[in-house]
Amino acid sequence: MISWIAPSATVFAAVVAALLAYLNNGRMHRSQERLKWINAQLGEFYGPLFSLSQAGEATWREFRNQVVPGDEYVFNLDLTDTQKEEWRRWMASVFMPMNRRMHELIISRSHLLVGDAFPEEFVAFCAHVAAYEVILFRWSIGDFSVLNSPMRFPQEYREHISQVYGQLKGQQQTLLRHVRPRQLT
Repeated sequence: MISWIAPSATVFAAVVAALLAYLNNGRMHRSQERLKWINAQLGEFYGPLFSLSQAGEATWREFRNQVVPGDEYVFNLDLTDTQKEEWRRWMASVFMPMNRRMHELIISRSHLLVGDAFPEEFVAFCAHVAAYEVILFRWSIGDFSVLNSPMRFPQEYREHISQVYGQLKGQQQTLLRHVRPRQLT
């Protein structure tokens, strides 16, 4: 009777080891797939949006320092003709190219969004950019009667991008600590 205990224990241990290996491989596979998805979200969408948004904010501060110093909303001020002309230059050559790039990322890469809903911050940003397209067209035909969009740049847009980017970077770092390098290939 005791003669069957040793082989049974060996078989039982092998089955348990195989089950644990199977479960671990499944967990590692899910972690690898999650890491691939987060890398795509960061590399193709949130990373470029974050970089462009940060560059846009820094550029805006530089514009303010050089052309219209102060904290008050630019278009609440009585701008000089020189300031208005400088604004048109900065908008056409600096801000709109960045805005167009972000707009294009949002439109073409929305499948990489975090969450199930299209963020209102992105809707507001896209509307802001569209309104400026009309203004820039007017400027191109010599109509300078309108300087700014009725839709102000949504600050919540930058905050949303920063928040999601930070969350994704945190998840990426956590996954990188748990996924062994040989399993990433």
